[in-house]
Amino acid sequence: LFRKLLIERELRLEQDSSYLYGHRICFFSAWHLALIAKTIHELAMEHIIYRDSRRLGTHWFKKLVLDRKIKNTLDEVTISGSEVIALAGWGTIYIEEFDVKNKRITASVKGSVVAEQFLENFGKSSYHVCNMLRGYFTGSLAVPLMESELEGIETKCKAMGFNECV
Repeated sequence: LFRKLLIERELRLEQDSSYLYGHRICFFSAWHLALIAKTIHELAMEHIIYRDSRRLGTHWFKKLVLDRKIKNTLDEVTISGSEVIALAGWGTIYIEEFDVKNKRITASVKGSVVAEQFLENFGKSSYHVCNMLRGYFTGSLAVPLMESELEGIETKCKAMGFNECV
């Protein structure tokens, strides 16, 4: 994917800026993501990071569909979204169950960067820490489902001692 994005100029790394699918991106420490997860929990503000990440996921994938980079299908969005999330180092998303009728999708994340960095830096958590990733993924799925009220719920988190995030 990395090579394809470079060849098609969908990933541009310039002297003072970087772009992925026309969106400006930046790189920063994965430890910072874990620190953000800890801080927003201490401030009881998980809903804010989740909500804003969901908005970003929706905006990002609407733009990809409008720019004709991807088709507005659930399969295309989940595959493209999973590839971009993995490329960005967030972890690998696996779709476990599709129940389109009831608007229920079960996904697992192996190698969640936030959960692993949280464990490494702060130890085992008593709460879910993957609010950003949960928001991005939920927001992206809202596009093909045309469901602005779609909610993502993390039921298991590696930072809490589970084998993976679900």
